[in-house]
Amino acid sequence: MATTTIGSDTLVEGRIEGDEDVVVEGRVVGAISLSESLVVSKGGYVNGDIEASTVIVEGAVEGTIKANELLHLADSARVRANVAAPAIRMDDGAALSGEVDMDLSAVPKARSTSTPAQSSSSSSSASSSSSAKSAPAAKAKNSSGSGSTTTTTVVEETEAMDQDDLEGLTVRELRDRLKDLDLPIKGTKAELVRRLAEA
Repeated sequence: MATTTIGSDTLVEGRIEGDEDVVVEGRVVGAISLSESLVVSKGGYVNGDIEASTVIVEGAVEGTIKANELLHLADSARVRANVAAPAIRMDDGAALSGEVDMDLSAVPKARSTSTPAQSSSSSSSASSSSSAKSAPAAKAKNSSGSGSTTTTTVVEETEAMDQDDLEGLTVRELRDRLKDLDLPIKGTKAELVRRLAEA
């Protein structure tokens, strides 16, 4: 498939749409909508709403980014945007300011076991061990239409993870685990993994 390149000395103002890969080495002010991938190269700049199958940012973006498959922020990326993607890869050094929306149903779950909740129409109970962490109770209407409420408590059992498993987690997941253990949550991803592995 062909690739369109917007050169480093080029400024495009307006909407870009297409069915092929686009590489932005220059500046684009306006929306970009592609069925294929978009690469904002180092030194490239986009100010507008982006939607593409895969979005790779090495330069700067302001606006919104919706990647239908993958959003990759390279170490040189500087992004001020709300982003949405089923999978996001963020290299050490990348900067992101904005909201992140991930479709969690499309992301493989981290290795952990869950104890199924046991419920009755008036209350619920679930067994837990000293290593179990209880999630807040959720209330749902009974499907019988009688108006009664069922409360379900979900219990997740945490298990020790080896370093390879920890490296597969996102920075946010690593920080959440560190927070649960009352450990510092600042640092690079490698530092967070090391801190959890030593805990």
